[in-house]
Amino acid sequence: MEGQYGLIYRLLFFYLEPISALGGSYLTHLAPQSYFSKVIPGNHDPILTNTQLVLTNLASSYVHFAIIEAVLLRVTNDKRVWQVAIIAMLVNDIIHLYGLYVARTVIGIGFGWDFSKKEDWETFAPSYLPLVLRLTFLAGWDGWTGDRRDATRISISEKDKHTLPLVSGTQPIPFLMWS
Repeated sequence: MEGQYGLIYRLLFFYLEPISALGGSYLTHLAPQSYFSKVIPGNHDPILTNTQLVLTNLASSYVHFAIIEAVLLRVTNDKRVWQVAIIAMLVNDIIHLYGLYVARTVIGIGFGWDFSKKEDWETFAPSYLPLVLRLTFLAGWDGWTGDRRDATRISISEKDKHTLPLVSGTQPIPFLMWS
C-alpha cells in the first residue's frame, strides 16, 4: 500500500470501535441489566422478553458494525467506500444519541455529561469521540499519507485478483479487477 489514512482513524476504526462494539454486543445480549445501568443510571427495571429481543437485535447490529470497521475498511483505501461507511456510522451515532436523550430525559436525569460519573464516561465518550472523528474525516481532514491516487482504488494486489466463472463452461467474469 502506497498510502493510508491517518493513524487516529485507523486506530479508531480498525481496533477501538470494533472491540467496543463487541463489548456492547456482549452487554446487550448477555448482560442487559448491566447495559441499562450504564446508559440509564439507577435503572433496575426487569428485562422483559420483548426487551431482550430488541437488545439481541441491537447486539447483532454491534457485531455488524465491528465487521464493517475491522474488515471492510482494512481491505480498501477507496475514499468513496470509506465515506459511505462513515456516513452510515454517523447516522447511527446520531440515532444512538437521540435514544439516549429520550431515555435520560424521560426519567429526569438529563442529557448532560457529568464528567465526575463513571457511567457517563462509559455512555458518552464512546458516542461523542467517534462522532467528532467521523465529522472531521468527512470534512476532508482524513490524515492521508502517500499518493492521493491510492485513495481512489481498492487495495488488492495482483496475486489476490481472481476471476469467477459466470456459469460452468462459460467465460469467466472479472472479479475484484479494479485498476
